This record gives sequence, C-alpha cells and structure tokens, in this order.
Amino acid sequence: MLGIYNSVNFINTIYAYDLMAPLKSLPVTVNQNVPFISWFVYNSSSYMFVIVPSIIYFYILTGDIQTIVLGVLYSFMSLILGFIISTVIFIYRGARTSRHSSIRNFIRITFTFLLLGLFYVILENPNYFSEMTTIFNSLPTVLKYFLFPINIEYIVYLNYSSGFIIRFLEIILSFIFLFVLIFVYYKIRRRLFYMLMSSEEQKNSEKISTGIKKDKLYVAFLKKDIKTTFRKIQNLTYIFVPILFVLPFFFAIIEPETGGISLGIFISIIYLTVIVSAFYSIFLLVIEGKGIEILNSLPVGRGQISEYKTIFGMIIFLF
Repeated sequence: MLGIYNSVNFINTIYAYDLMAPLKSLPVTVNQNVPFISWFVYNSSSYMFVIVPSIIYFYILTGDIQTIVLGVLYSFMSLILGFIISTVIFIYRGARTSRHSSIRNFIRITFTFLLLGLFYVILENPNYFSEMTTIFNSLPTVLKYFLFPINIEYIVYLNYSSGFIIRFLEIILSFIFLFVLIFVYYKIRRRLFYMLMSSEEQKNSEKISTGIKKDKLYVAFLKKDIKTTFRKIQNLTYIFVPILFVLPFFFAIIEPETGGISLGIFISIIYLTVIVSAFYSIFLLVIEGKGIEILNSLPVGRGQISEYKTIFGMIIFLF
C-alpha cells in the first residue's frame, strides 16, 4: 500500500511539473530507468526499514539468517509491485493529472490516515482480523507458497524449521518471483519514460481569467488560505497532525472493566490536541513561503494578517 501510494504521488508530480524537462537538453542518452531509480532511492528505500525490527527479532529467536535475507528481498519486491501497479494505472488512464486538486489531495490524506487508523486498530486488538486469519489458514498449501504476496508469511517466517531442500526451493521460488516482477517492469518502463518526458505544460495552456470578482477582505483571506492549505498534500498532512497524536490513545479511553470512559485520559487527549492545534496560525504563515512578501506589499496591516490566519486556524480546529 505504501509503495502504491508513494509511487502514484511521485509519478504524477514529475508529469504535472515536467521535472524531467532538463534531461531533454543534455547531450547524452538518458537511461530509461531514471524514474524508477529516483523513486526508489529518494522516496521508497526507507520503507524497507519497516521490516527490520521483526526480522532481526525473529533471527534472535530462531537463529535463521535466511529470514533476514528473504525479508529484505520480499520488502523490495513489494515496493516494485507497488510501483508497477501505479505505473500501469498512470499509463492506462491516459496520464490525466491536475497540478492543484484540493479534492484529490483531501482524498489522499484521508486514505493515509485511514491506513494509520487501521494500523492502530491492529496494535490494539489483532482479533479484529481473526476472520481474515481463518480464511488465510484455510487456503491450500500450494497457494500459501505461490500466491505472492500472501506467501510472505510462510516463506519468510514460518518455515524456519523446514529441511535444507525445502528452504533451498523457497529461495529459488523467491528469485523467480523477483525476475517476473523485473520482467514486467522492463515491459512498461519505456512507455512510462516517454510519457514523463512529454510535458504537461506543453499539453495544457494556462487559462487567464479577465473577470475579477471582488470579495471582502476577510472572505478573500479565507478563500486564499483554503486554497493554499488544500492544494498541497504536505500542508494537509500538517493540518491533520493532531489526529496522529490522538489515534494511539483513542482505544485507551475505554475502560474494559467497567465499559466506561477514562475521564483523565480523555481530558489529556483534549489538552494535547489543543496544544498542537495552537500552532495552526504560525503554520499558515509558514506555508505562504514567498507569498508572504506579496501579502506584505498589500495595504493590509500585519496584525490583520495574523488575525485572519488565526480565524482560519480556529475553523480548522473546530472541524
């Protein structure tokens, strides 16, 4: 899921902003693997460290070095699979993308926090997914070995006590999966490369509107802050930071013994959310970037700017 989410944003950003344009002027033949290598090195390689604690702990318990090798291998394969899926979606939807889409950004960030919420649910009570575990355990053994990525649990972790021949076959099978993914990637990389080399700017001309609608000052500021906040997914991420602090403690509110609510923890969560949200107005000034120079050149006092930023921050906080 992380591989798909990250690569979709990466590919769309390169295409929308024509970031590969400088390569066109170079007197060299550009390698068609540039998009994938850049994505993996600078965006996704860090995700592989997510599995490091589990495979090291498992190695300490069992002394099985193959778990570490296969764990790293399958995490890499999962990222490649995510990149392939994103590339296929990008190619066959006609590379339609928009530079600033508030709705899409909101959907993306909401999806991200749903994943985080799911993660916290699993940590709090893994029994929520007992039915899925039952279904998985009822699958034929052949599927558990050959159905990637379902086979990760068995091949990486659960077969450490198997004989040498079985473990050797597992390694061979794993590298076959890897070669299949690499083969599929090489089949689609050329088309992705040339689509990214074609500029979105060349296809879409900027629309200039001559009809200027005047708004009251506070309305204009609110509209501007809404657009500034929602047009970039990084800004939305910061806006939802209080949720990140609240989610881990959400299930701790309920007292299992009485079925009631722990008032102390509940109040602590409210305090924590208030403290974090208090920085909204400062954050809204920061995301202006160079735009703050334009605001300073307008016949508007700095006190008014801060006041309108605070109002918009309060609106977000109330939401």
